[in-house]
Amino acid sequence: MSSGGRVVIATDDLGDIGGVSTAIMHLTTGLRRRGIEVSFFSLHPPLPDARPSGRVFEIDRGLSATALHPQAVDFPGTWGLRLRAKTLLTPAWKRLRDLRLHREMARWGASDVVITMKPRVGEIVAEALRHREAHGRPRPQQLHQLHYEFDHWYRPLFDVAVRRIAGSGAQLVALWPADAELFAELYGHRVAAIPNAIDLDALTDARGTEEPEDPGRLVSISRLSPDKRVHLAVEAFDLALDTAPGRRLHIHGDGPDRPRVEAAIARLRHPGAVVLHGGLAPHEIPAALAGADLSVLVSEAEGLPMSILEASALGVPTVATRSSPAVTEIVGRHGYLCANDDPATIAATVVDALADRDGRQERARSGRAFARDLDVHVVADRWIALFGRLRTEATVGGPPQP
Repeated sequence: MSSGGRVVIATDDLGDIGGVSTAIMHLTTGLRRRGIEVSFFSLHPPLPDARPSGRVFEIDRGLSATALHPQAVDFPGTWGLRLRAKTLLTPAWKRLRDLRLHREMARWGASDVVITMKPRVGEIVAEALRHREAHGRPRPQQLHQLHYEFDHWYRPLFDVAVRRIAGSGAQLVALWPADAELFAELYGHRVAAIPNAIDLDALTDARGTEEPEDPGRLVSISRLSPDKRVHLAVEAFDLALDTAPGRRLHIHGDGPDRPRVEAAIARLRHPGAVVLHGGLAPHEIPAALAGADLSVLVSEAEGLPMSILEASALGVPTVATRSSPAVTEIVGRHGYLCANDDPATIAATVVDALADRDGRQERARSGRAFARDLDVHVVADRWIALFGRLRTEATVGGPPQP
């Protein structure tokens, strides 16, 4: 980037549990190591334990005092007085929010870049940038990253928002080339492809040298939500133990689907074979994966899951379902891809992978080589190159079409 250019990363919930927050953390690391100033927009308050270093602007500060808060109707107060008061305050709060937003964005110049990571915050930023342009003020370049595959079940829910974002002049960025082509055809705008990054130095430093206390381990690192289908991994592993006994599955994660996962564990025919842990901080991931035979991910739909990238970097092949074009391509080359999503097929894939000792070692080597192209330095340079190209095109009136 040219001298003085800054990057603002905007999302709905800065620091929440999930792959997007991890991707933001790694992208921030890569950009800062290249000498670029990075600050943040967060629609809601950042989680205290995950608050990143740097300036954070909270867009919806004070939302709980308005009728727009998701739980405002559920707690109306005596005779509805609290809800009525919040309803009266809402218009003033919206004007104040817009004033705060425009004042904050007045700090931005034409050489700055804002990367929006979720459709809601992407729309807010796009509208604010249109407002700036209409008043003759410098307009930074907006890039909007699509953190889901083209065929994801919730993609249609965001189509209108993404069309508005792209229509305002934002550059769309997909996670994988195959998805970029499909998004470009759908939205009629050029779509770049830049993957999530991983911090190889941090993964290597935190890996540790001690032998794992529980050899014969399989590991699942995932948010416990319905679309991740971790209960399916438990059921499949129970079947796999009939043929490949003496193994243990360690599940790291938390979320709304935890009761369902606990129920699946309670039904095991091989008691004690599955250990359910809580969520992991990023620095704890290498130790959780160290020495594991396999990583397991059986999601219904994904984008470019961090768990596969991190496992590849640490030489742990992944058994996965076909949850996105990226997953299918990566695991097809460096892991073990399930032909179908039923427990029996997943179990058979696990059994075959465990029996394939030489194949696992070869996939471990190829996975490490693949992961080198996803290091924060490499991915940050791809973003910086895109910033430069867009700045050049803006100067000469370059093509926004695919």
